[in-house]
Amino acid sequence: WLYNYGGACDGDAYGIITLLYGNASLWGMIAAPFCIRKWGKKAVLIITNFFNIIFILSMLLFIKDLDSSATIWLILVCLWFNALMGSFAHILNPAIQADIRDYQQYQTGERIDGMFSAVNTIGTVLALATSSVLPFIYEKNGITEEMAKKVTSDPNVLSRLLGDKKT
Repeated sequence: WLYNYGGACDGDAYGIITLLYGNASLWGMIAAPFCIRKWGKKAVLIITNFFNIIFILSMLLFIKDLDSSATIWLILVCLWFNALMGSFAHILNPAIQADIRDYQQYQTGERIDGMFSAVNTIGTVLALATSSVLPFIYEKNGITEEMAKKVTSDPNVLSRLLGDKKT
């Protein structure tokens, strides 16, 4: 958004930002097994979730001054660390779910894999039902197709916000 609509950087800087941000997950996935071995799954999950919240909230500090050329780089730092912490979940979530299933089988002698599938199916249906409410919320707040056409056909808005910002 900062590049496309905010004009916070040019295309070359945006290419570098995309490259750097895309590499954050690599380092988290490499570090995750070592951290899990040292501190355990539960501690790593709690800490990474806590830091995800901190890094998301820290972006609020930087969005007040969108005219600064440093803003997009500060946001990148927050997003990079957020992606780094979030990448731990790619390893943690399946491992924790497997532990839950194994413990259940250990306690009862029965596998509960089928129940996980049933709960997932129910969750999917609930997500579809609740997501049908979003169009009503958007419309109530003025985000409509007519408003989108009006904004995207206004040359003053487009020339001010889109494209590379050359200074």
